[in-house]
Amino acid sequence: MADYDLHITARSPLLFSIHKPGGIFQESLPYVPGAVIRGALAKLWLASTGNNNHAHLTPVPDCQFCGAFVAATGAIFTNAYPVQTQTETPFVLPATAVACKHHENPLFDTLIERLCWERLAPPGLIYDPSCPICAERTESRSGIYVQHAQHWRARRVEQRLLTRVAINRRRNVAEDGMLYSPFVIDEVNSVDLDNETAPHHRAPTQFRGQVRRLSSDLAATLEQINHIGGASSRSLGHVTVTATDSKPISPTVTERLQQFSDCLQTTWGEFSRLPGSNMGSQPVDLYFSFTLQSDAILVNPHGLPSMVYTAEMLQQQTGLSTALIASYASYGYAGGWNAAWGLPKPTELMTRLGSTYLYHTQAPEAAVIQALTQLEDEGIGQRRSEGHGQVRAVHEFHTIRRKTYVADSGNPAN
Repeated sequence: MADYDLHITARSPLLFSIHKPGGIFQESLPYVPGAVIRGALAKLWLASTGNNNHAHLTPVPDCQFCGAFVAATGAIFTNAYPVQTQTETPFVLPATAVACKHHENPLFDTLIERLCWERLAPPGLIYDPSCPICAERTESRSGIYVQHAQHWRARRVEQRLLTRVAINRRRNVAEDGMLYSPFVIDEVNSVDLDNETAPHHRAPTQFRGQVRRLSSDLAATLEQINHIGGASSRSLGHVTVTATDSKPISPTVTERLQQFSDCLQTTWGEFSRLPGSNMGSQPVDLYFSFTLQSDAILVNPHGLPSMVYTAEMLQQQTGLSTALIASYASYGYAGGWNAAWGLPKPTELMTRLGSTYLYHTQAPEAAVIQALTQLEDEGIGQRRSEGHGQVRAVHEFHTIRRKTYVADSGNPAN
């Protein structure tokens, strides 16, 4: 078993319907869901072996398909997010990221400063940072970003509207009154050039994802996938897939935790020197956070849906004793269609990607690093094999503070 990086290049418009079946207009997700990649690989493998899904209702010993798609410890297919080159690593911004209300930049994080502000003794006023450049109000900012040195650049896909007519399957002619218009991901996308004076440039739309714990035989089949998403019979969903051995993403969990702790100690010391404050010069406990890199389906120990990953849930999965300090989470609902069984997936309460959780603990740093590494490897919640519940421990974006722009009017986030 090994981990593989996936690079997907669009060769035609792509459609990943949010609601199916929908109305006249079908909106597409702006990324490739892990469940779609998982389904495409399973379908291709079954077709190549002459089997069908009913032969794998229960795990079969020494069966590669069952080991990857049926077993509880099977392969994990993460979402594939838009990139512009194969070397870029896309991340979902934390929910604590903010930007100027009138401009996309400056872009900075509020988690550490908010923590210190709320720990002021006596307490401060409501934390409401303004833009450090124009002093206007800030608002929450979300999306997929990549990091270039100290710069964070947004990665988006362009969508366009197509109009299609439904076909009567009995007569093979157009069905009256059955027009529908899907919003599809364009097969070409604008390239964000560093040189602003360069001419407008467009290139094939690309995505990057990952597959974990997959056998080498199944990994070889990944590159045979040439259709993903909906409406493949209507000339949509043509792709080229490249799979390579996964490389460790830098910085490591240990390095990120150290950077987070250093930034917290610096900020804590600044706040402790405010007039009238009697908070200590350094935090007593070890603080850490993690950010959802995909939607998560969370269920509390009592079996009820939840949008908060509590300290009890964290201890149950990793054995680490902590206290939840803050939860910056939002929710929604999602279902889907299981093509293998020809049945709809149940509608689930989803904790949205970007949701961020902050904890503190008195446990040793080595135990915290071990627990965070486990969370990044396993994910949290249910249906992890489809890419749900992927996390980024102590996101490096947390160290980009508002003070960065106050001290230097330059803009490291573009």
